[in-house]
Amino acid sequence: MQQNNITSPSGGQTLSFQFTGSGFEYFKIWIVNLCLTVITLGIYSAWAKVRRNRYFYGNTQLAGDAFEYLANPISILKGRLIAVAFFVALSMSQHFSVMLYGVLMLIFVVLFPWILVRALVFRARNTAFRNIRFTFRGTYGQAFLNFLLLPIVLGIFTLGLIFPYLLYRQKRWFIDNSGFGADHFDFEARVIDYYKVFGVMLLMILALGGVFALFGGLAMASLGGKAGGDIQATVAGYWFLGMAAFYLVTLVIYGFMFAYANARFSNIMFCGTRIDGHQFEADLSAWGLFKVYLINLLGIIFTLGLFIPWAKVNIARYMADHVYLIPNGDLDRFVADQQSAVAAVGEEMGEMFDIDIGL
Repeated sequence: MQQNNITSPSGGQTLSFQFTGSGFEYFKIWIVNLCLTVITLGIYSAWAKVRRNRYFYGNTQLAGDAFEYLANPISILKGRLIAVAFFVALSMSQHFSVMLYGVLMLIFVVLFPWILVRALVFRARNTAFRNIRFTFRGTYGQAFLNFLLLPIVLGIFTLGLIFPYLLYRQKRWFIDNSGFGADHFDFEARVIDYYKVFGVMLLMILALGGVFALFGGLAMASLGGKAGGDIQATVAGYWFLGMAAFYLVTLVIYGFMFAYANARFSNIMFCGTRIDGHQFEADLSAWGLFKVYLINLLGIIFTLGLFIPWAKVNIARYMADHVYLIPNGDLDRFVADQQSAVAAVGEEMGEMFDIDIGL
């Protein structure tokens, strides 16, 4: 069995993830999915999701073995029909009764943690590696606390300053309740790491505001010596160029900030995740991810959307190339132990609601 041993950023021996798919391969799947989804008025979208996920999971490998996506399209279709029916009722209720609309919105808010948990359970149970399924055991109460109660209560009283802590709690809840076979992941990242990321992003925003204020002042100063009938034309010209430059620079900077946040949060998540002594590591860079985003954006714009399959493949390949597993001993032995443990206790397959609520 092939195991791609490389040296990790920290210097230890690791197993590397690999993504073996190609843009053209996925394009053929994507275009068929798109056409059939349109022709069937969205019904085929459940089968499209299964085909898409099976392609990306099946082309993501660790130690020479690919991941599997095992979901049944019918289960996904059930969830989507329920979701569509609810949101149609919610939309129509606005025309009949404000009170009814408010009641339905309240129901949705109360159900949101349950929807989140069910979606995570479904995704985990239908993801496998070497015939061992992943698990998720988070509860409704935990989801309600982390995604509704604390954000509403603490967000108001801290003016949003608690947001990095809430993000940390949500990520810890997700990882600590996730498992592989009979074992569970542990999240050992620090909340201060999340605040550092938000601190850097805040500095970027302040620096951006300072640059725009400086250029605005210089533009106004350059107009100070203008007079007569040319002043309006000059002002209009400067305004047009200034606005064009403003939007372009803003787009680039916010795009970089988005890449920076995704890269740093991904590194924190992977580097802080353990399972039975096995450690993950990641070295995504803001510039590297930004270049992938930029290429994808330009490709999608200039091909009128036909580049989307290549864009998704580019992201998957970049992520796989920069995430590693540092094994604590033999990975084959660890997986064999999980197979034995799962066979002994039995897998939790008798779910009452075997549907994919998440859209």
